[in-house]
Amino acid sequence: MGKINQEQYHPDPAMETQMIVQIFLNVIEQELKEINQSKEIIKEINLKSKEIQNDHRDWIIDEPSRYHLETVAIVLSTYLILKSVWSKEEAFHSIRKAFIEPFREYGKEKTNLTLDSENPFRQIVDLSRMREQYFFGSTFTFERVQDDEHAYLLDVTNCFYHNFFSKNNAPELTAIFCEFDNIWIDSIDTKKHKFYFERTETMGLGGKKCPFYFYQGEKRDDK
Repeated sequence: MGKINQEQYHPDPAMETQMIVQIFLNVIEQELKEINQSKEIIKEINLKSKEIQNDHRDWIIDEPSRYHLETVAIVLSTYLILKSVWSKEEAFHSIRKAFIEPFREYGKEKTNLTLDSENPFRQIVDLSRMREQYFFGSTFTFERVQDDEHAYLLDVTNCFYHNFFSKNNAPELTAIFCEFDNIWIDSIDTKKHKFYFERTETMGLGGKKCPFYFYQGEKRDDK
């Protein structure tokens, strides 16, 4: 089995969460400057986030879930506060923009570093395994449909993000987390990397599961 280059990437939920939350809030604050209440609203968002985390502290069952809760709490609190400032649609659009766009180039760069190897398929599979264990943890359920030299077919059948937002009457926010994955998915070049990826549904978009299917070689017409 190939080995992920530790200098390129190693899952660190604490560091990743801190980076995402800070950059997310910075973008939201910039969006709010036009109404001259950005500092006050950001303060409200942070206070609401702490309240949400406290109300859901029983959702923390391992180290990764601590950081999952911090992330979803800041997103939900922002949504709730912004809906009192803008329309629901405008609030959703701003959250999506702040959660995805600042990380697009960074994520692509990190993915390209990982795939720059003699066996990109094995690298991406090893990376997936690492994130399953060290980043996502036990509040996600992973079922391996196939795991060999031809394919790595992984079904996510339980998702902390989907469960949380559904429980808090904001299931539409899960789709933003699904879209976040497109940053690394779009970095896969089948001809260059000699493997392809398929994700035909997600729970955040109404599916029953989230399939993460990696296939060695180029995509066939019958696939």
